[in-house]
Amino acid sequence: MRTKVTELTNKVIEFGKKMENDDTLSKGTGILENLYQATERYNKKELYVLVSGEVKTGKSSLINSILGEEICTVDSGVCTNTNTMIRYGETEKITVYFAQDENGETPEPITIAREEIKAYVSERKNKNNKKNVRLISVEVPNKHLQSGLVLIDSPGLGSLNPLHAATTFSIAPIADVVVLVAKANSELKDSEVSYIKQLLDCSKCKMVIHALTHSDCGDPEVVMNKNIEHLQSVKDWKEGELECCMLSNTNYQEYLRKNIKDISVTGFDKFFSLLEKVENNVEKIMAENQLLQVLSALQNYGNTLNVLLQSFSSPEKIVEKRQQIESAKERLEEIIRDFVEWDIELKGMIKKLTIQTFDKIKTNYKEIEKSIEQKLHIDEYIKSPNKLGGIISAELINKNAILQDYLGELFTNVYIDLKNRSKLLLIQQELNPINPDEQEYSINEAHVDKIRLYYSESISNVMIGSVAGAVVGGIIGGVIGTFFAPGVGTLAGAEIGAAIASSIGTIIGGVTAFFRGREKVKEQKRQQIMRQVGTILRESQDKLTTQIQLIITNGETELCKIFRHDVETEKTRCNNILKGLDADSQKRKVISDLKRECELNNANASKLYKESHQS
Repeated sequence: MRTKVTELTNKVIEFGKKMENDDTLSKGTGILENLYQATERYNKKELYVLVSGEVKTGKSSLINSILGEEICTVDSGVCTNTNTMIRYGETEKITVYFAQDENGETPEPITIAREEIKAYVSERKNKNNKKNVRLISVEVPNKHLQSGLVLIDSPGLGSLNPLHAATTFSIAPIADVVVLVAKANSELKDSEVSYIKQLLDCSKCKMVIHALTHSDCGDPEVVMNKNIEHLQSVKDWKEGELECCMLSNTNYQEYLRKNIKDISVTGFDKFFSLLEKVENNVEKIMAENQLLQVLSALQNYGNTLNVLLQSFSSPEKIVEKRQQIESAKERLEEIIRDFVEWDIELKGMIKKLTIQTFDKIKTNYKEIEKSIEQKLHIDEYIKSPNKLGGIISAELINKNAILQDYLGELFTNVYIDLKNRSKLLLIQQELNPINPDEQEYSINEAHVDKIRLYYSESISNVMIGSVAGAVVGGIIGGVIGTFFAPGVGTLAGAEIGAAIASSIGTIIGGVTAFFRGREKVKEQKRQQIMRQVGTILRESQDKLTTQIQLIITNGETELCKIFRHDVETEKTRCNNILKGLDADSQKRKVISDLKRECELNNANASKLYKESHQS
């Protein structure tokens, strides 16, 4: 059996290495480390017997009686506050291991003499474990431990100090056998039963020995029967999993001094018989425990592989995706071949945009002229050239801001229309849902004269709008801004308003009778003002039209660049997705192969466990 278990364990360890050496599988889970530790213990052939129970029930005294020598500290008060592990050694060696300190550092272990044990495990000498002891390891050449038994003395469960119970629970997971110690003067309390249940859930041990100490006092048989009832409620026990005995350490010491001839009076004959049963089954128990560790590791690995397989598309879906991507790539290559035709198509669309924009400019200036005519019928504007110039300045600033938004919308619509006609937009919408994690919008740079323009890859309607808007906003903000000075038309409107105020100031200032009811003179001056203002506005309109033409020309160039860039980007995306599908297919095959290997190892481990359990 040991040979079979060892061979299977080695197979699972090699399997675990394959799993944990792959970053995408189970690296860092600790599964393999746990298996290494279990294997090391299995090779040492050590069986851990945890002695636990309420405080002051005689746990330490019982261990001393088993060993036939004083090793564990016995005191009148609450004594043990640290786990002590006692195993066989050719020579005596006692080592103190410490937990991490407040700085996250772990002090080096120290070696002590037997008489110093009390200074580290006793509540009297080491109150609340201020020395931060994690474990005391005792190696002694004791014949009772030669079979592989390792006795663990624990602080107990019912102390008022919660650290004691926590210390016991911390070592419970490694227990193969648990000796539950209770005193014969009273039955187990509900709190004790609750602690015992938690302890057994932690330990997953295969055998429990209930040792009722101080059986030379009171009515031990009644208490034992009550305790058995309590323990029966903790779990469903199988045959041989729960054994009981009543002990009198006082009588046992008298027996050793030969004052009592019959050991059965002490109850230790049955207890030693149970320990012998454990010793005789060390190999069986350890084999079962090792196989449980192997099965646990395989279950964890299997769960990981199942989750990973679910994260991949099925082979049928991958084939379907591949066909879709290859079709999209073919259509993109067709667009690339027809770039010249699409450039011509774009020029036609830009020509329409130009006409619409120039019509908008004409409309804007006509509206400004009409507004000025209306203002000139209000005496306060005729009286104050600066006020009239200011209102004209405001009109210009507002119209230029609206013009920027209008031109941006036209460019956006042209770009969307181009992508619709070329079917690029449809291709992007088809590609996008396949791998949404690939939506990486990288920033690219282009230059129009001295204007730095930023645009990003577009893969949706929302992005299309932002791309074209960025193009137009950049050009208008740069070109119009350099023409009108910083800010879109802001300073230009102010300058034109100032020029108008200056040119009409002499017209208004030299006519004092203007405000005395000479309507004929008023109308003449109104016409003079309009002629002067009209001249300035026409000059402004001509300059703006020239600049807007430059904007449209540059915008056409940039949209052409973006269109070519987007097409090439989507082609690259197709190639990357196809590579990803190839990698996914290969990865899926690797994971499927590992899953089959895991299932085979699991079947072999389950078969061995069944054989061991039935033997």
